[in-house]
Amino acid sequence: MAGPGKLSLDPSSSRTLRSLAGGTLVVVSFLLWAPLPALAFLPLSLQHKAVVGAALVGSAEVAFWLGLVLAGPAVLQRLRARWRRNSALPAGFQSLGA
Repeated sequence: MAGPGKLSLDPSSSRTLRSLAGGTLVVVSFLLWAPLPALAFLPLSLQHKAVVGAALVGSAEVAFWLGLVLAGPAVLQRLRARWRRNSALPAGFQSLGA
């Protein structure tokens, strides 16, 4: 048994480590979106801004999906449920779509 702060080779701890790594990657992916609005105000050429912006967006997407894969299917199911719940129209607006 490993003490606090020590890594263990126990299979259950590797699952926890994968979940932690996956969650960290998801958080990092959201942080990579943060500098995009400021990119417009940097003294770079349009081509450089496009390359940096594309690199940030691409990195954020890769980190997000890789994080979800590492975190496991339970996290993905919770995110899907939350997305469906938040994307539903409120009761008073349902007649507008028809």
